[in-house]
Amino acid sequence: MKIWEDLLQDIEKNIPSDTECELKMMHSKSALTRFANSQIHQNVDEESADVFLTLHNDSKTVTMSTNLTALKNPKEFVSKAMDSLSKSPIDKGWAGLPDASQSYNGLSKLVESSPEERANKVREFVSEGKQMNAAGYCSSYINNYFVWNTNGLNSSDSSSSAFIDGIFRTESSAGSSHRGGITLSDIEAERAGSEAAKLAKDSENPEDIEPGNYEVILGHEAVSTILVFLGVYGFNAKSKIDGMSPINIDENQFDSQINIFDTPEDNESIGFKIDASGSKKKNLEVVKDGVSKSYFHTRRTAKELSAENTFHELFGWGENFGGIGTNIKLSEGNVSQEEMIESVKKGIYINEFWYCRVLDPITQVVTGLNRNGSFLIENGKIAAGAVSCPSLKRLYSTATLYPKERPVSDSKLVISNRWNSYHAAYVAEAIGARLASCGSAGIKASLVIGGEADVYIHNSGLYEWDVCGPIAVARAAGLIACQLDGTEFIFNKEVPIVRGLIISHPELLNDVLGVLNGK
Repeated sequence: MKIWEDLLQDIEKNIPSDTECELKMMHSKSALTRFANSQIHQNVDEESADVFLTLHNDSKTVTMSTNLTALKNPKEFVSKAMDSLSKSPIDKGWAGLPDASQSYNGLSKLVESSPEERANKVREFVSEGKQMNAAGYCSSYINNYFVWNTNGLNSSDSSSSAFIDGIFRTESSAGSSHRGGITLSDIEAERAGSEAAKLAKDSENPEDIEPGNYEVILGHEAVSTILVFLGVYGFNAKSKIDGMSPINIDENQFDSQINIFDTPEDNESIGFKIDASGSKKKNLEVVKDGVSKSYFHTRRTAKELSAENTFHELFGWGENFGGIGTNIKLSEGNVSQEEMIESVKKGIYINEFWYCRVLDPITQVVTGLNRNGSFLIENGKIAAGAVSCPSLKRLYSTATLYPKERPVSDSKLVISNRWNSYHAAYVAEAIGARLASCGSAGIKASLVIGGEADVYIHNSGLYEWDVCGPIAVARAAGLIACQLDGTEFIFNKEVPIVRGLIISHPELLNDVLGVLNGK
């Protein structure tokens, strides 16, 4: 690609001869079609070229990034990097650059999807949910990646991907499904729509169930979420170095039927055949018969642990984050989902986890909720819907018997959303309360419902389906749930966004509203 050739020529001639250099460029084209109320309402596309320059000299390392639009003067760009390098600390983890033997050329001409093609996939999805409201998106991506270094490596690769993610909603339920592939033609949008519609239909008119211990069957979406967290944190060698991974190599840590692989060499795998260093990826056995076999390594983690590099450095995440598996596969079992359900006398089927955040990476405890199809299983058959907070081992419903009196604690606690806590901070200071934050709207609401906190304030946007359940349960528990200005919630809007949320002990509500609204 000429823009890469021109960039490389301009950068290379300005690099000092005694300095190791790694130059990367990601050229990307993306297109997105959004739909709501079963109609397309947005079509956008974007093209970008991001540049990363890494320099190493005198035991120091620096990385600078920009894009081709902003990169007007390559000589000045290199000069700023060299100046920053001179002021950088010693880099004890520098593992060197891969050599020419790791070079790989997979650059190819990829065909972009058209708005008409994406619209057809949306139509296939939406058509499966008669009399239901559909929302979601269909997207496609084309990426070209280039890596060059002063050690002789010169690699390039191309990748494409496409996705559809949609949800059907009824007055009392929702069902979602997702599909991804290398190209748009690989996506079974009709099948995804059929799955989402069935989940929404089957979970209409939910029933409350008693709290307790239940056998759980996980759908494929829920299982994939677990694999993602294992891939990003559990098997990440950097997590092990930091003492934040539960994985121990050659220990039997999983059921003997569990086999997990990372398969970047497979033709159906999405993504590049090279890692961020430009080195060719290889298929990797991660878990065999329940025994942990390997971490995901980068150059740096392999050096620190005296291990073999598995080439899992991911572009855009920074080499200090550690290795991430991008093509994780769980081997198939010999029992179908239907057979598993039939074997359960009383349990719960969970279709999908949502709004997940790591609570404890060492034990792999993750907060979150289940949504879009949770069902009670009785005598081998799915009977009714349910909502729970599995990470806290709690199940709340409007049928739960809550204490009639809810005293305000001596040490009042205000819970806020993780990133935008200034509203909650004002309230906490005004009412003489402590302030804490955590992820997941359901978890924060449950802390107030359970009496562990007195107020929950969320001042940024939430989706209706994130809060409708917690609001209903909070009110059943004798709490007040309202918007930031004290007004009532309106659901099933055309744009299903809730601008803010208060769940409060009744005695504290007037004080909270007074602070938030300047009274």
